[in-house]
Amino acid sequence: MAQQQPDYYAYDRRVAAQAEASTSWASAFKLFLIIAAVAAFIWLIYFAFGTTGLQFALIALFVVGVAVLVWFLMLKTHQQVGETYEAATNNIVRFQHEDDAGETLRVLATAASKAGASNQQFDGRLLQIANAIGDAKAKGLIAAHQAGATIDAVRQQTAQSQQQSEEERRQAFYRYAADQAAANPGQAPPPQDNRRSRSGNGFNVYQ
Repeated sequence: MAQQQPDYYAYDRRVAAQAEASTSWASAFKLFLIIAAVAAFIWLIYFAFGTTGLQFALIALFVVGVAVLVWFLMLKTHQQVGETYEAATNNIVRFQHEDDAGETLRVLATAASKAGASNQQFDGRLLQIANAIGDAKAKGLIAAHQAGATIDAVRQQTAQSQQQSEEERRQAFYRYAADQAAANPGQAPPPQDNRRSRSGNGFNVYQ
């Protein structure tokens, strides 16, 4: 025989049933009091004013009831209109928030794209500057090499010119001495140039 499990919610269901019964009895008692009050009011009007007074009282009650009904309908309509306005305002505010969020995202995307383009332009400018520096350095090296070669050529040409001038002066001196010896035979013979010349590295060197 299986053991029966205890019903832990039995008390809650019992309390809920008692509360529902109490609410039903309270509603019935309120309805009874309203009917009794209406009946007492009608009996009071009939006892005090008769049938005519009762008719006027019923007409007055009908008018008041219609006015109260219209007033309640106006309140209900006003409440619905207010709720509609509130819902529309909330929708507009929500749409504005979403639009602001979308605009923020669009601005961020635009800024990111511009930043990427700026970085690309900056990298391109750096490459251009590096190329310009490299070209200038290469041109400077070429110019320095050409200038060094020009200076060496000028130095070599100057040395050769000086050597030729010295050789021409020496030959002129020996010719002058030979002419003087020919003119005066009794004098000592003119000096002779017994140096041997050798050329090295483009220069004439006498020993």
